[in-house]
Amino acid sequence: MSDDELREQRRAILLVTLNRPEARNAISRQVMQGLAGAVEEAENDKSISTMVVTGAGDRAFCAGVTSAPSPTATMAARPIRTCAWSRER
Repeated sequence: MSDDELREQRRAILLVTLNRPEARNAISRQVMQGLAGAVEEAENDKSISTMVVTGAGDRAFCAGVTSAPSPTATMAARPIRTCAWSRER
């Protein structure tokens, strides 16, 4: 976890905030690694049933990827403010 990606657990919810408002929360390699770590944390911690990803600031949830973490990585451009993951029961 870095300052660019913040995590907070609220009961069974893992809240992940993209914290790069100056870059419209664009996903860098560091943020991508942090998101992968958050998913791994949520999958391994049985007390977490839901993960919510949101963006800091008021300009954008996420502007996309600043530099692709791998040659096959892509981001769909969709006008969303938050996204969520939920454990299958």
